[in-house]
Amino acid sequence: MNSNLIKTMALLLHEITVDKTESEISKVLKEYVKLLAKKGLISKSDLIVDEYNKQRSKDENILEATLSVRYPLHKDMKSKLEKFLKAEFGGNQTHITEKIDESILGGVKIQVDDWILDHTIKGRLTSLEKALAQ
Repeated sequence: MNSNLIKTMALLLHEITVDKTESEISKVLKEYVKLLAKKGLISKSDLIVDEYNKQRSKDENILEATLSVRYPLHKDMKSKLEKFLKAEFGGNQTHITEKIDESILGGVKIQVDDWILDHTIKGRLTSLEKALAQ
């Protein structure tokens, strides 16, 4: 599937729903779903909605971050990471998705768009190995 088509359909969804009332959104969404069906894109609706959410977050200045961890983070640690991300990237709000990854032995991997901070044990050992090899 062409990623440009996904982005285009997400942008269209954004444009037809922005500044609309709930009843107006309901009407335009029905037509939008018909368009997806006509174009054979219903199976790609998850990708389109994900792209739509990214666009909406950018428009509303919401920082979207994914934290990959072995175990769920304690509230205090999550709050500290949220403050760090807000200071680093700005944004009116921060939305953090916590992803449990059993391959992580310890630490955290943070992703914001294309920016990644790998502060896992494996990531730190890999960085150390590269530094020693130079």
